[in-house]
Amino acid sequence: MGNDFYGVLKTSKNESIAGFSEIRNPVKNTRIVDRQSASMNWRFHPDWVVFASHEQVDTENELRTFQSLDREDAITESGVRYQNPLGTQLGLSYRLIESNNPNRTGSSAFLFGNESKQKSLIATAAWLPSPKTRISTRLSQINIDYKNRPQREFSGFNQRWDIGHSLTAKINLNASAFKEVTPIDDIASTYVEITGASFNPVWNLTSKLALQAGVSYEDRDYLGSGVGAGIFFLGDKRSDISKIASLGLIYSPTEKSLLQLQYQGEDRDSTSDIQSYRFNSISFTGRYNF
Repeated sequence: MGNDFYGVLKTSKNESIAGFSEIRNPVKNTRIVDRQSASMNWRFHPDWVVFASHEQVDTENELRTFQSLDREDAITESGVRYQNPLGTQLGLSYRLIESNNPNRTGSSAFLFGNESKQKSLIATAAWLPSPKTRISTRLSQINIDYKNRPQREFSGFNQRWDIGHSLTAKINLNASAFKEVTPIDDIASTYVEITGASFNPVWNLTSKLALQAGVSYEDRDYLGSGVGAGIFFLGDKRSDISKIASLGLIYSPTEKSLLQLQYQGEDRDSTSDIQSYRFNSISFTGRYNF
């Protein structure tokens, strides 16, 4: 709607088999994810933009044993962004995620609750020290409240740092380091603190063929006082270390089509023996945009 007021309306539906890393079980559980979103932006100054967005995400699991993981998320965010002609970017926003597990009943509903609110104050920044290098960061303070389960409430500080560098016209290098907290439905813990790093090079072999690789390391500490504290003997706090590797080949025969063959493997070592595992996956994806 003119050069200074613009937005996006989007809807999508994805149906796929839930990965082992998500459900920790070698079963065929089909997962359907419906998304609808709307966003708007107002450029009130050549370097400044005010924005707002809302997204509704509904997740359903086919197998009855996983239907307690069905979720309905309403995500709202608003804020302001600054970007100057040299590429420097700054942003500040507030994000609210209201979540509901409609099929969670019985003991799981009693222990973990059905509804939660996650509030985040987010600061972002990006800097280009040279035409070939970009450094960016995302810092956020989060607070999570559970309806009728105040013992599960917590707050934490997330940070992620990224650097991208164009080594040559065909080779791009990307590295990240992060420390984040995320909620978990667990008897012994309230949330997980994840510290990690990754390295992802991309080699554009030709104008239509690219090779992607990746290695990452994650250290997960399960913290907080879970609902089982004082009721069960839970032993030492759980800690996991994951090593992940991936390799992908991407072929774009036309501007609108894409074919991708990708391998991913993970080796997780946990202080809880039943949570240690190794898995390997190979996927082939075809996409056509119209």
